[in-house]
Amino acid sequence: NRIMVYTASDGKVFEKRGEWKKYEFTLMCTFQKQSGKELTKSPGDLEGSPFDILDLEDCTVIIPDHTSQMGIENLKNCRVFVGACSESFFLRDCKDCVIYVCCKQLRTRDCENCTIYLYCKTEPIIEKSSGMKFGCFIGGYPEQEQHFKDAQLDPSVNKWSQVFDFNDEAKTGENWSILSDADYADPWFPLAPVDPPFI
Repeated sequence: NRIMVYTASDGKVFEKRGEWKKYEFTLMCTFQKQSGKELTKSPGDLEGSPFDILDLEDCTVIIPDHTSQMGIENLKNCRVFVGACSESFFLRDCKDCVIYVCCKQLRTRDCENCTIYLYCKTEPIIEKSSGMKFGCFIGGYPEQEQHFKDAQLDPSVNKWSQVFDFNDEAKTGENWSILSDADYADPWFPLAPVDPPFI
């Protein structure tokens, strides 16, 4: 009998469909276990798929696309750009990172000293996190306006500064701060300048 084989997009061959599907998802919808790399996707690569970013150090990640739920976990000293996330953007166990993201919901847990340039449709939530800094999203790319529509995000409704801290009942604000004008970095245009940015 002829054995059916399944070939992944990078050429790797599998005899079991389940193993092939799992590998293909990992290949297409995750960046993981890298150090000192630039990891990128192109507009149209994901088209609303979920995406995970795991176990990176000293990396730059660029995702100028429309995604659904995203999980970002165990990043150290990384710089991340995400164009339009239609659901929740989870940031866990991350340290000394700079994140540019547009999303429906942001949640952080067990993070330290991260700066987030944010568009958020709902109030950002932090938990067990410290040294968090927030600024309004600055930057973009030519396809981002369409990706906002695909993700059902409204650029006129941005609650980036309305942070809720689960671990600060007294609302002291000791775990997070708003960037001052002097602290703002340059806008990030990963593909091409957009003048003016639509957000």
